[in-house]
Amino acid sequence: MKMKNLLLVSCFFLIFAATSSCDFMKFSYSEDSFYYAKAKFFPKKLYLIDSNSMSREESELIASLQGNLAKSSESNIYVLPGNGIYLDLLDFFKEKGTVVQQLSSAEEALSLFKDSISGYLIWKSGDSSSLNNAFSLAGIKNALVVEEGLIPMAEKYGLKLIEDLRGSNQQDIFRANKEFFNKKLVVELDPGIRNCLRDYAVLADAFVFFDEKPLFRSEIYRNMYPDSVVMGWGHGEKGEDTFVAPSSRSGLHYIAANFAYNLSVLSSDRVENFEEYGVSPDLSGIKLEENVHTVCLVMSDGDNLQWNLNGYMNDARWYGSPDRGNFPMGWGVAPCMYDLAPSALDFFYANSSENDGFVLYTGTGYMYPSKYPAFSLQSNLLNLDNYLKKLDLSIVQIIDFNSFGNILLWKKYADLKNLQGLFYLEYSNHAMHKGAVKWISGKPVVTPRYMLWDGLDGCDNDTVVSSVNSGSRDVYSTDSYSLIVVHAWSKDMSDIQDVVSRFKSDVRVVTPEVFVQLLKLAID
Repeated sequence: MKMKNLLLVSCFFLIFAATSSCDFMKFSYSEDSFYYAKAKFFPKKLYLIDSNSMSREESELIASLQGNLAKSSESNIYVLPGNGIYLDLLDFFKEKGTVVQQLSSAEEALSLFKDSISGYLIWKSGDSSSLNNAFSLAGIKNALVVEEGLIPMAEKYGLKLIEDLRGSNQQDIFRANKEFFNKKLVVELDPGIRNCLRDYAVLADAFVFFDEKPLFRSEIYRNMYPDSVVMGWGHGEKGEDTFVAPSSRSGLHYIAANFAYNLSVLSSDRVENFEEYGVSPDLSGIKLEENVHTVCLVMSDGDNLQWNLNGYMNDARWYGSPDRGNFPMGWGVAPCMYDLAPSALDFFYANSSENDGFVLYTGTGYMYPSKYPAFSLQSNLLNLDNYLKKLDLSIVQIIDFNSFGNILLWKKYADLKNLQGLFYLEYSNHAMHKGAVKWISGKPVVTPRYMLWDGLDGCDNDTVVSSVNSGSRDVYSTDSYSLIVVHAWSKDMSDIQDVVSRFKSDVRVVTPEVFVQLLKLAID
């Protein structure tokens, strides 16, 4: 049965290879990137522009220019949003020879690159469909996205009107052009969000939508290849499962990127692997210590690409904390950084300490494996195993619904060569299973025993400290091992420092890799 599945997946890859050569000629997919388009050239020159120096309308014009330049030019524009690690990442480009020059305005950028664009598309402020429709078509038509008030600027530089999208309908645009849209990646993006992610949608020829209507969402997803990507984010007010569950059932996974900048430029870098950083420790000398309670803390939401770029890595509340390195800590990694922002992953690893450990957060992207179609899941797991190897990691953290007991599902994960352990989080309450562990093919599926999460009963600092300090010290029982999930949006490194400092002397805090190894030595 396994051989049959592998043959089916192999056939899919062959079919994709045959179709991709005609479907995606305008942009580049690297040989080892199954999901993501990448800029054609590493930039010889980048023109910097401050996001705060532009109006909303100008920023959208620049995003469409960025995305189109990434397909054909060795020069591009780089937006500085005023937060995150975007300024730090410029150093990686400079080290590789990129020349950097400051721009004074969006019009100056247009004057430099006007000959690289075929024309313009019109949208209207307040007409949300016209904005997303313009970005859907900008890549396949090599066009600028121009708000009606900026038409004089576009015409000043000789650009011709390609299509007026004021009053246009999302379904009509999709149905008329779906054969031209990328079938491996689609973008869901709130039109109220300024600039972010739109440059990458243009690079990838991705359809851009924002819709709660189930029938239209299903129509979009049916146009996609199995195990493809939804980048962006949906309506979160009613719970993220309201849009992640439908995508999972359609065999697609989400990448939270709706506030990410410059991905069309950041994707231009290529990195072979990250083994040189040694983030996967040598576990050969790990030994059991009697009469201790072992704790592993993991910061949540590492799958959130925009957060990795905008605050996670350099903010003093999280990875940029002066407390980091004082104690072992687990950090989530979004594997899509390998393709979309290798320099950010480089930054992450290069600034790590010996006390920092890493896990792949939610797999290749955010989805619920129990809802994923079998064929899509088989493809996804092959890609997941490849990411584990390339990122030098061995642990995956998964969120799902009522699936902890699904042995057949976890057996598929346990069969992955590069996977050594899996952390399972129940959607409604990550710590619902109170630290229970299942063993599949000699590999543990571990559930959190506790959470650090403001506003939830029993998840405050004092309760977690008290519970750990009174926990089991029988190192041959899973009761003596506590995985603790830290809610990044309500807790930070100062909370963790407080908790760790109040653990008793016979509590051992370890990284995720060491935690899994100790479980194997003690229990398996």
